[in-house]
Amino acid sequence: MHALILDSRFSTVGKIGAAVKARGITTKQKLTVEGALGFLRTAPVDLLIIRECIGDAHSLSVALAAEYYNPNVATVILSDRKGDDADELFDLLPSLYSLMGNASTPESIAAIADAACEMNRDTPLILGKQFRVYEDEVAMPKVARVSPFFSSARVAQPLQVGLSA
Repeated sequence: MHALILDSRFSTVGKIGAAVKARGITTKQKLTVEGALGFLRTAPVDLLIIRECIGDAHSLSVALAAEYYNPNVATVILSDRKGDDADELFDLLPSLYSLMGNASTPESIAAIADAACEMNRDTPLILGKQFRVYEDEVAMPKVARVSPFFSSARVAQPLQVGLSA
């Protein structure tokens, strides 16, 4: 599993990264929204841990970009939103797994991140649109030995067409 951690606080991003790595998840840490967006263009991730505000800017564009490059991404946002404001985030981001407070400990963030990754362990990483499969690399489909579930068991009836002049 690959995770991207976005936080403008250098010491915090390092502590969160170390706690997540201790759970067996490969991490990459970024301090700016631009750096995170650039990283996502080259390497889609399975897990995103972001602080809602990085400096004066909102970081939700990073969550939307992560969903674009991998629709199966799980997102954990560090924010102090409550009530309807929190519900708004869940409506905005289908990938949002958890909303945690800004004062959450790195160990609790890592535990939630591990649980979010557990959901996606059986789901393959979907490559972003910048990756292409060329025509000669595509394997031919294999013919199944059993009929698919949508086939008909009826005997084929000969079609009788009458032509009129």
